[in-house]
Amino acid sequence: MASEEIFLITPGKHKFKVRLNDLGDDAWDTTIVYVGQPHRVGKFKGKDRALEAAKKKAIQIADAPPTTGSIICEDDSGDKKTKKS
Repeated sequence: MASEEIFLITPGKHKFKVRLNDLGDDAWDTTIVYVGQPHRVGKFKGKDRALEAAKKKAIQIADAPPTTGSIICEDDSGDKKTKKS
């Protein structure tokens, strides 16, 4: 079973790594790594299709707008508090 690592850049100029593991018969198990965190994309028939799916997933993760609004967290007593960012 062969594997490959390819670096790509999203339209938002974020660099990510694509790990492709050849499962045989032109099937590829695909994972992206962005900011040191692996994100499984899935299994695809055809290398081009696997790369397109990886790029789509990377755009969702890396090019997503920053979150705004409130962050909800719990203290040790279990009471929920709202913190504005």
